[in-house]
Amino acid sequence: MKIELEPSAYHARRARRGARVVIRCRKGVFDCYPMPDLPPSNTPEQQAVRAIGKATVEAWRGLTVEQKAAWSELGRRVERIFPRRSVEPLTGYRLFQSCARYRQILGLPIHADPQGFPPPESVTGIGLLPSADPRTFRFRVHHTAKAPAGYRLIVSISPSTGRRGRKADRRNGRHIKGFGPASTVALPASGGVVEFTGARFTVRPGERFGMWVRIVHEHTGSAGPEFFADLTRPEMPAESLSDTEAGGPDEAAPQSGQSPAAGHGQPGGQSGLSNRTGHSGQGTTAAGREITPNHLAHSPVPFTPSDDPRPILP
Repeated sequence: MKIELEPSAYHARRARRGARVVIRCRKGVFDCYPMPDLPPSNTPEQQAVRAIGKATVEAWRGLTVEQKAAWSELGRRVERIFPRRSVEPLTGYRLFQSCARYRQILGLPIHADPQGFPPPESVTGIGLLPSADPRTFRFRVHHTAKAPAGYRLIVSISPSTGRRGRKADRRNGRHIKGFGPASTVALPASGGVVEFTGARFTVRPGERFGMWVRIVHEHTGSAGPEFFADLTRPEMPAESLSDTEAGGPDEAAPQSGQSPAAGHGQPGGQSGLSNRTGHSGQGTTAAGREITPNHLAHSPVPFTPSDDPRPILP
């Protein structure tokens, strides 16, 4: 009796041992292609992220039993009062880990004792403004904070998606100017303009990209939900280009209070506008001209922080 063995991918790999080649066998057909180059896994930014996680764990281990109990009690109170999207219970360790992480991103030390938990604020809309520099990002931010003092905005962006029909992936999002305080800015009043120069990614007019923003309370480290804005870099208005050549201002004055454009977020719609939504389907973003969402067209009645009906946990 004669037995014949079909060659397998194992035999092919042994024959090409040491070569950077991927060999697979699908239904008896061998597929061979060069192994793709993996991104570096130990960059300074990745080391900074790991250092924050390590410092958080070590800080928790150094807390006393009473301090850990205080964090656990605050976590239970926060879970009862403020709505959350996670089904997992908010333990004291998870709350401490979140506050410590954002405090370190802001360049601040970790609090060993809980400092309270103010009502989490959230972004409700982003209006992208034109810019002559592809590494400068100017946008108008709308949010729920009535008293923005003491809050900061953490901003992340993705590189250009390459095609207008492709949506940005969160896995490609990075802090706009590197991991740390440089990618944060003091939260302006709702409708205020935020500007970042020298961003890590270059996005040219007409290119689509993603932006992720989050509001963080500076003193406590408590953070609100992350808002996603699906954006397209707008073209510079013709009058702005002529002003730039003449040494004048580099952009046209944005028109606020406009209604979202028709076209339901199709790339290349009328006037180059886009009304794709973010923040779990909520909020409206704009490309081409700054757009204020419909639910933000009417300014809220101003009031002092003491008039806020939401409780602030001590």
